[in-house]
Amino acid sequence: MKNKKFLAVMLLATLGLAACNSRVPTPDDNNGGNNGDNSGDNNGDNNGGNNGDNSGDNTPEVTHQNPFTKDVAEGTLLRNYNSQFDLMVDDFSSETLKGTLSGKENQNLLRVLVDSEDPSYPCSGDASIYKTASATFAASHPDAISFRVRKVGEGTLSINDLVLGLRGDDSVQLHEISLKDAYNSDNEKLAELSNEWQDVEIDLGNTIEDDTTEYLLPDGKKSGIKVLETMVGFHLYAKKDANVSQVIEISEVSVTKGTTKTVVDVFDHPKTNANPTFGPWWVDSTGFIVRKGININKGSYTISLPAGYEEYQYLVVEANGDSKGLSINSTAADIGAVNGAYFDFVVETTLTSSLKIESTTDLNISAIFLTNLKDKEALSEYPLIDIENRVVFDDFNRTQTTFTGDWDAASSADYAPDGIQVALSYSNPQLVSVSEGTLKIAQPAEGQYVNLKEANANAVHSGSRYMVIVAKGNMEGFRLASAASNVMWSHDWLAGTGLKSIPTDLDNYPYQKDGFVHYIIDLKEMNSDIGTDDFIDMYFNNAVEIDSIYFTNTVGVKTETNSLNASPDLSAYNYGGYVYLGGAYRTDITIKGTGNLSSLRFTSDAGEFWFKDNKVIGIDGNPISKDLTFSEDQPLTISIDVEATNFGAEGIHLHTGGFDGSTGSITEISYTRYYISEWSRIDTLSLNNSEKAAGYSYIGAYNQKETGAKILELSLTADETGATIASLRLEGSEIRAVNASKVYDVDGNVIDQNTVISNDAENPTVLKIDLAKTFEGATPYKDDGWAHIHFGDGTTNTANITFSGKIYVPFTAEGQIAAYK
Repeated sequence: MKNKKFLAVMLLATLGLAACNSRVPTPDDNNGGNNGDNSGDNNGDNNGGNNGDNSGDNTPEVTHQNPFTKDVAEGTLLRNYNSQFDLMVDDFSSETLKGTLSGKENQNLLRVLVDSEDPSYPCSGDASIYKTASATFAASHPDAISFRVRKVGEGTLSINDLVLGLRGDDSVQLHEISLKDAYNSDNEKLAELSNEWQDVEIDLGNTIEDDTTEYLLPDGKKSGIKVLETMVGFHLYAKKDANVSQVIEISEVSVTKGTTKTVVDVFDHPKTNANPTFGPWWVDSTGFIVRKGININKGSYTISLPAGYEEYQYLVVEANGDSKGLSINSTAADIGAVNGAYFDFVVETTLTSSLKIESTTDLNISAIFLTNLKDKEALSEYPLIDIENRVVFDDFNRTQTTFTGDWDAASSADYAPDGIQVALSYSNPQLVSVSEGTLKIAQPAEGQYVNLKEANANAVHSGSRYMVIVAKGNMEGFRLASAASNVMWSHDWLAGTGLKSIPTDLDNYPYQKDGFVHYIIDLKEMNSDIGTDDFIDMYFNNAVEIDSIYFTNTVGVKTETNSLNASPDLSAYNYGGYVYLGGAYRTDITIKGTGNLSSLRFTSDAGEFWFKDNKVIGIDGNPISKDLTFSEDQPLTISIDVEATNFGAEGIHLHTGGFDGSTGSITEISYTRYYISEWSRIDTLSLNNSEKAAGYSYIGAYNQKETGAKILELSLTADETGATIASLRLEGSEIRAVNASKVYDVDGNVIDQNTVISNDAENPTVLKIDLAKTFEGATPYKDDGWAHIHFGDGTTNTANITFSGKIYVPFTAEGQIAAYK
């Protein structure tokens, strides 16, 4: 019997994944994909399935195949679901079907082609049938790893053709286990693969005879890291020199420690390189995911359309398979579907209250929704980020010349004042250094990469909209990840809707200084939670120098809170009042009383927005549930994404109560508007004071051309009572352009020239002048851009006037970077 190695490290069970669907489909149930997204983490695995022992004297004849088509016909109309504009009919997320099905239900699973002549043949740690890594593996090192797997259709693949690669860390080779030599927990050889679901369990203690076995370094020397004591991940792949061709499916991946089983993956995510539920460092496959949904073949699916369907023109089905026999409401609708990926196909059909989808051919559907093909417009200007109030993750203002893969040593190092908890490199650490305030990554050898892992609990972004990387060098192949976020490759980064973080015209990009470029990543647009778990994992394929990494929002965020009408009885209708949006990007509603949101709704010219209809979108991108409750002791605050909800108005009306037996009451209700202040930078002016109001005094000047000033704020105090601003004037172009009777304030009102100047130094008279409106139609400035402030012209006023002044200037990207230190 092999040495059974039980490791005494407690398993960190982090999953709450649902069990595999009890309705297991037959082998021909499903065809699926993930839009052809086969991108991987390219974690630089430096060895592969080269254990070329294919036992058996009789080599079967192999018919090579690639049955998966992943491209749609040219001109096919597609539509990705957008909750802001589209209406979901069924995404098959419910426990039971919403409609009536004559067909089969799909479960989530991974489908992989293992063909030795296919370009994507999964025969290495880098190109695997399945691979994943997580901190929980490092903490637990499981006794066994299991795959629930089956073969699909005809083909040739033996258990002897497969390899399990164990990963110690990024600095060592994978430790390969040929499955022909593997044992399960009953100390039995693994059973041959079949067309029925079976659990392939590799017991590590029973399989690895010598418990002193070590991982090997890239040069073949022993690393000192024992295989049965350390594991951060594993890879399943085929042998490089095998002659095979077979489609296989995996419905569950799990690890076992003692009697505790932890499910790693049930493929309830649409992409192979994302598993947010489990939260691994990385996960990937050369295959694609069959999504939960329905399979129609000589059958149908009938469902009622939700309220408001009349407002939409097109039906969209997210499908893969053979659509030649597809019909919608008895009308033929060949959408040109494919069997290797899911696409959102737009169908032009007459919409009625009931929808019937039929197919005489094998077709999978994973979502159905309605659309008018509206979408957010791509941005052309980069967001104005707030550098002054940024939260720094790392500014590298330290000296750290040595990096290693030793976690304990790295986490005990003193990185103050940066607050970095750990900074280490598992791959090519000799190419990483910190000096002169920047992180320096030297060019790795061809085919290799550099890794850097950092954690900083003080810099969790806590909902910041943007992550910014200040860097110079070749950003190609640079990618970011964390346990809470999917991998983000530099070529996919977005600074906003349709706006690439890495600009095509870098010469005219505003956010740069001294060769360093501020690459802005819109975390909301990227649907990323990176940074929320303190940890950032970076990978570099090229030489890069990084000045800092920080989180921030846009400039000048301001809030304004107002009360609304309380509703003493939600069983009756009540008008809650007007909610002014006025450029708000977010509006919070705070409610105190007893009840829930089921009877609350907003109205505008764009229609009604009920919480019960999932039409009010939160800042997390999801509809705000009508079931959220509030009480006297626990008020409820909801945060509404104004843009995503698409109210289509400067203000909306709140209505409460009087719906479908609603009960409860609202004792206090208010809203807070979050908006961007248009003029956020304030420059103080150096001004003179008047000697006598009756005489003339030159007060000072500001330069409109150089500063771009939009608002002039003057504070005045008189040493006598009764003095007015009648003799105040602004001049340019060597003439008196305006006087006090023609000066406008920021609310658009003419400032009264008889305004009395305060004689209380603690409470001066403040004039906030809108320069654009005041000088509208005039040419107030000289060529040099100066405008001058004058006071006094021989009137009867005898007071001395004390002046102070400010100008409000719009933020610009150039101005932000110029001020950056």
